[in-house]
Amino acid sequence: MIEKLIADLHSHTLASTHAYSTIYENTLTAREKGLKILAMTDHGPQLADSADILHFKNSVKAIPDTVNGVIVLKGMEANFLPGGKTDCPPRVYRSLDLVLCGFHRGAMESQDRDANTDIVLKAIQSGSIDVVAHPGDPNYPKDLEAIVRCAAEYGVAIEINAASGAGSRVGSNEFCLETARLCKKYHTTVSVGSDSHFMSNIGNLRHAIDIINEAGIPEELIINTSVSRTLDFALHRGHPHVETYFRYLENQL
Repeated sequence: MIEKLIADLHSHTLASTHAYSTIYENTLTAREKGLKILAMTDHGPQLADSADILHFKNSVKAIPDTVNGVIVLKGMEANFLPGGKTDCPPRVYRSLDLVLCGFHRGAMESQDRDANTDIVLKAIQSGSIDVVAHPGDPNYPKDLEAIVRCAAEYGVAIEINAASGAGSRVGSNEFCLETARLCKKYHTTVSVGSDSHFMSNIGNLRHAIDIINEAGIPEELIINTSVSRTLDFALHRGHPHVETYFRYLENQL
């Protein structure tokens, strides 16, 4: 049974203008809740209220590796686009630490189940995303088994989103549980995030943890369970900047 996780791998700041806190405020809450890692994953530039691509390109240089004692992964919640493309260009993908990708109104309207599934499968196979964000969203029907199986094959993580069905994306619960059970079946890597849009929600992962425990997902599949597991995942996905966090940790010993 999972009781606590050390990383929140999905959060938003004022750069997504429908969110309301700063990186500094978010890390304060993360520290108070005992988190070691917080991923800053603001929405990709395809959404009208998101930051320009320069914001993401500059984040690795401008933001310290740790803020308030918490490792800050510089990332993006990119948008699935027609043809399995995303709004995170390859050069930006490599420079960041973690790239989630999800369906969002304003970036792409829902297609039929087969079309939505094909978009996700092509994005996974392209090597341009690390985590499929909130796959249980009922507004974008998809073949969850095909997606989870493909993610396992290509080393991409599937997110269990703590906000889905607990205030966001109403009707997600049954699909989130189905997704979790499929992750166990196919030994697919799992990522957990609060999807916080305000600082007080940082680290509120209980809803996702309950789903994980109900599905019986073993600890070794969940990248949030240790600092090394989280960083190893990001490094092996092709994000070289993650090496700096390992050096930071070595200096703390």
